Amino acid sequence: MATVALPDKPTWPIAWLKKPLHWLGRVFGGPRLIAFVLLIALTALKTWNPYWVDLIETRTYDLYQKIHPRPAPEMAVRVVDIDEASLAELGQWPWSRKVVANIVLNIAKAGAAGIGFDVFFVEKDSRSPEWFAQHVSNLDPATRNALEQLPSNDDYFAQVIKQTHAVLGQAEANTASAAGNAPGPAALAVLNETPEHVGRYLVRFPNIVGNLPELEKAAAGRGMLVTNPESDGIVRRIPAIVAVGKGVYPTLAIEMLRVATGGTTILVRLDKDKLGIQDIVLQGPNYVIPTDAQGRLWPHYAVYNPDRMVSAKDVLAGKPEALAKLKGKLVLMGTSAAGLRDIRSDPVNDGYPGVEVHAQLLESILTNSLLTQPAWGDGAERILTFLSGLVMIVTLALVGARWSLVVFLVASAAMFGGAWYLFIEQNLLVDVAFAVITAFLIYIVVTYLNYMREEADRQKTRTAFSLYLAPAMVERVAEHPEALKLGGEMRDLTLMFCDLRGFTTISESYDAGGLTHLINAFLTPMTDIIQSTGGCVDKYIGDCIMAFWNAPLDLPQHRRDACRAALQMRARLKTLNEELRHDPEAKLDKHGELHMGMGLNTGIVCVGNMGSAQRLNYSVLGDAVNLASRLEGQSKTYHLDLVLGEETYDGVKDMAGIELDLIQVKGKTVPVRIFTLVGDETVAKDSNFGELRRFHEIMMASYRAQDWAAAREALKRCKELAPLFQLQSLYEVYEERIDHYEAEPPGEDWDGVYIAKTK
Repeated sequence: MATVALPDKPTWPIAWLKKPLHWLGRVFGGPRLIAFVLLIALTALKTWNPYWVDLIETRTYDLYQKIHPRPAPEMAVRVVDIDEASLAELGQWPWSRKVVANIVLNIAKAGAAGIGFDVFFVEKDSRSPEWFAQHVSNLDPATRNALEQLPSNDDYFAQVIKQTHAVLGQAEANTASAAGNAPGPAALAVLNETPEHVGRYLVRFPNIVGNLPELEKAAAGRGMLVTNPESDGIVRRIPAIVAVGKGVYPTLAIEMLRVATGGTTILVRLDKDKLGIQDIVLQGPNYVIPTDAQGRLWPHYAVYNPDRMVSAKDVLAGKPEALAKLKGKLVLMGTSAAGLRDIRSDPVNDGYPGVEVHAQLLESILTNSLLTQPAWGDGAERILTFLSGLVMIVTLALVGARWSLVVFLVASAAMFGGAWYLFIEQNLLVDVAFAVITAFLIYIVVTYLNYMREEADRQKTRTAFSLYLAPAMVERVAEHPEALKLGGEMRDLTLMFCDLRGFTTISESYDAGGLTHLINAFLTPMTDIIQSTGGCVDKYIGDCIMAFWNAPLDLPQHRRDACRAALQMRARLKTLNEELRHDPEAKLDKHGELHMGMGLNTGIVCVGNMGSAQRLNYSVLGDAVNLASRLEGQSKTYHLDLVLGEETYDGVKDMAGIELDLIQVKGKTVPVRIFTLVGDETVAKDSNFGELRRFHEIMMASYRAQDWAAAREALKRCKELAPLFQLQSLYEVYEERIDHYEAEPPGEDWDGVYIAKTK
């Protein structure tokens, strides 16, 4: 009977999904999942836009303006300045209204396009005859009556501002029952909405302090003197209109434009969704001024130019050069005098007259230089924030931290470049700083979490191998696990062998615990010195320390580092002996003192993982290692604690060193020149050491020339200086040799080499 093979279950959907699922797991697994959650939170934060996020944005825009302030080749606005010179000549402020009126008349005669006041006139003029008659006692009735019949300075001022179509400034008050005069009406209307509805979006104040009623009535316009510095004291966005109580009022610059252009009304229009202000229109000329949703304007500030200011005293005096500057200009009357405390700062300028803020706003409007945030800006900024973070997550997963940093830098440059283009060419403000910060935070978080994960893996490696590998090797394996194999590298190292003298005799007087305590007391400070100078302790062999410099880290001055370690170890042994005398467990009194011998040699050796496949150690091999061990042994022959090979001494010739001998050590066929150090560079400069070295060199030369009389003469002077440098025993050795060679000359073919009899 035939059998029919049933088809396998379809596997194509699983196979098709396997690769993208693997990719998604790679991209959004582990640290990147945390980063993705952070990205969602940061995008939501950008939507919420709390104070510090807004501050990042505004500070970025400040930077744009600092780099590229608004060009101002010709000023459309001038300021008649109540400056220090004017106060000195005309007296303290406030001046008589007649003086101010005469200044305004001269401004109008100069041909100014409009006049606005950045000062208030809340109280009656104290220099007016009427005020004088009412407030000065002891006047006879006839005089009082005569004064009351004279024209009022305030009335005179009202007539002047009525003729010149001036705009008065009004002050905001932060209390609902603010003292002062009632404000004049606002020439302002709201399209298809009530002022109460519009007021919810605007900068709001409880009340207004107006000017004198007769001045308010005479003025062609009234504008709020609101510059509205932000929390950091910088004036960036200036309200075009503000809400006061149930009404809506224009600010000074907008009202001046209305009056100067002959507009009848300022029309406020809401955006299509009625979720904020769209723009204001000066009806008459139908001049449209776009605002943000809160009815604010963003001037493009120019560098402050003191030439804008025209001294009030010069205008009052009618000086032609002063009046010529006012022709055809919008003119503000304000103050730069420090005592009147009207000082402001903007993104470009610090600490300049507050009236300049109104001037900068007017010029930004007149030159079509207002900065605006496009309607699509908020949405684009949120999308850019999310995409920039997402790109960093993906690139970190695919190409790693190094190339992701390159991607971040390129993307940041592109975003800032685009934002800069929009700023320069179209006066648009688009925030990319938060997107760049988001991408950087994502980069830092993922990189840090990856590092922490790798560090955890390395710690596992350290824990696993620390029981049977040297500490230096553990760290190297943790950083590079692939290095866990037999073999090494050839490097130029300085090697040290350090051994306690008479240790066998000492150990006979101790039990195991006491001996361990004594050895640890010696090994611990010596090891600290070796490691502090960059050395690596290879191993401990009973009371012996084997160490080397210039591996695994590069030490350009490894010869000097090793010699400094030896000198420090010599000094530390002296203090250690003193400490052990007072240590009851050490029982050092019965043994006198601890003494040690050190051998230093430099050469090319193999350094790396030495041992077997079952157990490795980071160590060194080579002829230079064997010679270092032999030099340590020869310290006994010369009764010194330090013997250096010639390669080592070549790197420290500025230290206080002398040649010991030309010696053929056990196991060697080639003699080596050996040296010792009695001190560092400071000792080398000592006059006594200089004399010792000179006679020592004479002795050595005479000794090798078999001039025993000259050698003995130089030796005599050396022995006199030897106690200063603990070299007495060395010269006793040479005295014995000279005695021996005088009795049994070595022969004419002798080359001065001493054949070592012991290791």
